[in-house]
Amino acid sequence: MDKVYQIAADNELWVVEDAATSLGAKYKGKYVGGFHNGVKGATAFSFCPTKTITTAGGGMVTISDSGLYEEIKMRAYQGYGLWIGLNRHQEFAGHKFNMPALHAAIGLVQLRKLDQNLARRRELASFYAQELGDLHKRGAVKLQSLEADYSYEHGHCYFPVQMNPLVMRVLAYHLPLGSWPAVHLTPFYRGRYGYERGTYPEAEHASSCTAHIPFSENLPAEQAQRVVGAIKGLFR
Repeated sequence: MDKVYQIAADNELWVVEDAATSLGAKYKGKYVGGFHNGVKGATAFSFCPTKTITTAGGGMVTISDSGLYEEIKMRAYQGYGLWIGLNRHQEFAGHKFNMPALHAAIGLVQLRKLDQNLARRRELASFYAQELGDLHKRGAVKLQSLEADYSYEHGHCYFPVQMNPLVMRVLAYHLPLGSWPAVHLTPFYRGRYGYERGTYPEAEHASSCTAHIPFSENLPAEQAQRVVGAIKGLFR
């Protein structure tokens, strides 16, 4: 990110960050979503149910510029701006993207649990890394957490494990796994831009062999042990 920020600063560019899974994460001691060296930009976080905290949907944007803050507020609420007398003027065509008050109330309570949730997720990540570390050393699986760049502090929204695609399919019969296709191979991007398999081979390889194993601050210890047992059982 240092290079990105430097390019932005040198060329007076804005930085827009997708940090959907990174609430609470830090880069070189600073929270993700804070901007550096005077660079302007916006960072988006997700609060869907699988994230570190949830509002049952929606998310938030952190912004470094007050003008952009006001514009985003208007665009998220049908383009409405200031009240003038008894009327609220619509400045431009916007959308209905604002978070309902009920969801926001849930979020305020959840926010107080953020540090607690992060601590539990880091504890669970350490447990998985310790239990699956031998398989990682043998090359049976690859744990990104054991190959981490320690210039950042992970938010641990998910716990990805890479393995042979065939083994991953067998494991899916024993555990609820999460996985995503390479985005350029989804129908929208293929139809709009004509992407084909082979366009981005690294992304395609990663998507074919990466699974997200059960991971939550609410996961009981016995269930975490069952996850580990199911993975180890495939390599006995």
